[in-house]
Amino acid sequence: MFDKKNPLTITMFTFVVAFGLLIGILYLAQPMWVQVVNQNTRKGAISWKLVISYSATFAIVCAIAVMLMMSKNRENESDTSFPIDTSFPAPTMAASYCGAKH
Repeated sequence: MFDKKNPLTITMFTFVVAFGLLIGILYLAQPMWVQVVNQNTRKGAISWKLVISYSATFAIVCAIAVMLMMSKNRENESDTSFPIDTSFPAPTMAASYCGAKH
């Protein structure tokens, strides 16, 4: 399905799952801190702006924690090096700046 060793993939998956779960939990539980009081009826109603804001904030915290844990467990990949065929800058260009003649 997806690469489980790639920290970015796991982080994005964690964010989406945590965000969805938190929206569902906050909608079902309806705690006081996601409700606003209706001035006419004096009853609390759920505020979707607050539900989405709290869900996104906590999902980002979860995703960052997963990214840090995945990065620590990640194996060091061998450094790739490329052979250098020519020198930079080219000898003629370098000579024009330093006044040397070849």
